[in-house]
Amino acid sequence: MKHCNPIDFKENNFRDYGDPYVLRHDGTYYLYFTSANPEGLPRVYSSLDLINYEDLGEITSDPKAICSFAPEVLYAFGKFYMVTSPRGNGHYVFTSTSPTGPFIRITDNINSMIDGSLFVCKEGKLHFLRASSSGTIILDMDENGNVSNHRLIPLSLDGWTEGPSLINYEGKYYLFYCGNHYCATGYRVNYAVSRHLDGPYVDGINNPLIISTDTPISKLGHSSEVLSPDLCSYLIFYHGMTNALGRHKRVVNFDRLLIKDGNVSTSPTFFEVEKYRKPTNYYRGKEKETVFNFANPAKKEFVLEAFMDDKAIIELGNGYSLSFANGYISLIHDGHVVEKSINNFDFNYSHTVRIENKDKLYIYIDTANVSCFDSILPGVLGYKKEKGNHVGFFGYSNVEDNQFKRAIPGYYSSKFLNNENGKICFDYVAKDKTNYELSLLLAWKEKTTIKVNGKPYKIDSNKSEFASLFVSLGTVELEKEGTLYIEFDENKVQIVGLKLEEIKSLESYSNFSSEEKIDKFQINEIEGNNEVSVKFVNKGYTPYSEAGILLNVTSFSKDTIQCRHHLNGLFVGFRNKLLVIDDYRYKATRIFDKPLPIEENKEYSLRVSYKDSLLNIYLDDSLMFSIYHPSLNTFGRDGLYRSENSNVEFSDFKARRVL
Repeated sequence: MKHCNPIDFKENNFRDYGDPYVLRHDGTYYLYFTSANPEGLPRVYSSLDLINYEDLGEITSDPKAICSFAPEVLYAFGKFYMVTSPRGNGHYVFTSTSPTGPFIRITDNINSMIDGSLFVCKEGKLHFLRASSSGTIILDMDENGNVSNHRLIPLSLDGWTEGPSLINYEGKYYLFYCGNHYCATGYRVNYAVSRHLDGPYVDGINNPLIISTDTPISKLGHSSEVLSPDLCSYLIFYHGMTNALGRHKRVVNFDRLLIKDGNVSTSPTFFEVEKYRKPTNYYRGKEKETVFNFANPAKKEFVLEAFMDDKAIIELGNGYSLSFANGYISLIHDGHVVEKSINNFDFNYSHTVRIENKDKLYIYIDTANVSCFDSILPGVLGYKKEKGNHVGFFGYSNVEDNQFKRAIPGYYSSKFLNNENGKICFDYVAKDKTNYELSLLLAWKEKTTIKVNGKPYKIDSNKSEFASLFVSLGTVELEKEGTLYIEFDENKVQIVGLKLEEIKSLESYSNFSSEEKIDKFQINEIEGNNEVSVKFVNKGYTPYSEAGILLNVTSFSKDTIQCRHHLNGLFVGFRNKLLVIDDYRYKATRIFDKPLPIEENKEYSLRVSYKDSLLNIYLDDSLMFSIYHPSLNTFGRDGLYRSENSNVEFSDFKARRVL
């Protein structure tokens, strides 16, 4: 089904929809959001297709919930828990027997700052996540809403970090978080991956995952992730901000979210694109039904969802079935238990069960990945249950994630590329026909050749210490929809990832003046340079002074109400007498530094040349050092940076393409 962001709420579009959270329960979606009205109570919308919504009204009458920030609802222990932070002043916990309420408060203020999120782990335990300046705090929560066992996941956005959410998929935990200031165009979403709930988590290679600083809708963040109606993949919901009627107004957007083996990809889309499809088959169970089967057998790879209790058995065909009774998850074949694992969930009340038959048979209960068995050859899917017991929504889809066109610009891991015998067919969709910079993340050693749409590109041997590096293949003109055909020798090179970035003609941020004594970025209008130089004079050393060249700048935000380094790119310059290379990804990470005897009041020339992942640094035309950096390529704008307290003066800034 095609959709164009943002969601059109029709007659209710006067509202501000901040911090969207979507709950999928028994085949229906429920959308909650921050109360726009300072005196209003939290509301809920319902939808079957995520495009058309019904306003079901307020979900509680408790005055403690007035002006609720970021309400989130989760099903656990046979009821629905809501956490919300009224006026951003700590949290209250509510429960209800329905996702639409009424919700009854069960705690006083448990404090814990803002942006609470709930998660049920595979042991059936409830956890509470919330915002922090140092990362994400995770706590345990009991059935009465009491929290304990405070611990920190130390992944921050170099400043205030908020909006955490967590999903468990194919044995890995994926943490999503955002920041810094929701009114800044640099507001963004990052993700991190771990094999364990408490970490350690590793940041994604393509962070920020969601950011857009130069579109009519920007300031993107505070995400929630939910299973798509086709049951095959996840969708990511997040708000953006536009200016309507002289005031800030947040709108709700969503896009497809690709997840596999620790890799995550998505692309913010503000044009019509296919987001999902309907399930191959689905059925809304009825109490009088005791046996149900779909007419046609599932394919080898399928996903299945059922809302059921312990008196129901899922039929997988070919003599296979799954049971959740007596404290076990049991895979049964021809009446005999083949494999089983402990079931920590109480099936005296119903749960959402999800089955994925891929390389393994993955089993989920209420979104938690609880078991993994050997894959099976399925047949006709269905269920059996005792009369009077409950089975709600029941549906399945044949796995077809790779049949969707990939939205660009964006980065896609090889996990999301259709590769057969060294041939990749990358089907894409974009807003318009325009030029893109194509970069490939390659793992290789010897010289090789890669063809893109029949055009050969010679790749020099990899002389670095890194197994994989980004290699720029230059500019390609792409239609609004089409296919990139990539051919390569699998014995010589592996394509680890593919990145397409739109080339835009942008004006400089400001005219840089060496007399200004403020934090200032000067971004050059020319993109795709690979030699940049500037002359500089240090008029006197000050603590923590920084000044130098910016390379490959993207996602630059003009706003200052956020982190210090509000851009993606590379900084090559001086921290007083220390020559440094920092990776700016909305925070600075040191790559290299080297002491150099820079004298005061003496003019020097700093020059940087780069190609693909090799960077050469010159001072007065003398090569200081060469270094490889895995994420360096020739895309982006170049410029200068000088910190507020710096006494450095710049002159004769030059940027050019060296063929």
